[in-house]
Amino acid sequence: MKQIYFSVEDFSRGKFLVSQSADLSIFLFLTFVYFHNILTIVIRVLPKVVAFEWDKGNIDKNLKKHNVSHQEAEEIFFDRYIKIFENIKHSQKEKRFTALGANDRNRKLYLSFTIRNQKIRIISARDQSKKERRLYEKK
Repeated sequence: MKQIYFSVEDFSRGKFLVSQSADLSIFLFLTFVYFHNILTIVIRVLPKVVAFEWDKGNIDKNLKKHNVSHQEAEEIFFDRYIKIFENIKHSQKEKRFTALGANDRNRKLYLSFTIRNQKIRIISARDQSKKERRLYEKK
């Protein structure tokens, strides 16, 4: 049995060990990164998030207007370098947030979302602008 170590910079314990096949290792690593982001990075900003919620209008709008599927938009929460900011400018009625991240195909996306009933509700998803990309790529 081959053991594979993955190092995750933001993870306080430093190393994550998986074993078995490469496919299982990759799956476990991505699952780890996803839960690490949701449970540590996202929850620091967005407490009590448990799932995603979409309404029909936003799924269709993002696909038609920006060619971003809801699956692609959700994938950025697997990105270990995701950056999340509170969007004060658009938070008059409810808190809104901006996320900058990359999906599985390294497509860099900008998301606008809110939290309703402990669920991430994506309002808009599109490709990052040049300015947003520089901010995302800044360490």
